[in-house]
Amino acid sequence: MTKTMFAVIAAAMLIATPAMADDDDRDCRSAGAIMDQNQIRAQLTEQGYEVRKLEMDDGCYEVHAMDANGQRVEMDIDPVSGETRKFEYD
Repeated sequence: MTKTMFAVIAAAMLIATPAMADDDDRDCRSAGAIMDQNQIRAQLTEQGYEVRKLEMDDGCYEVHAMDANGQRVEMDIDPVSGETRKFEYD
């Protein structure tokens, strides 16, 4: 019975691990003053992005933008540090 119980627990941990890792990539719970949307928009514009949509979602700024090559991108930006937490091409 002990070996079976160990196998079940090990399997459960393997299944849960990818979901937990995804949350860590997007963790936007920094302490401090939150940057407003205009500051985030200006920061991204300086980096060469054309911001199309910017909204708060689960503690992060979710941004839909076009890069300098005209490709659509989606980013999650930490509202305190301005750091990119997630970046992907659409």
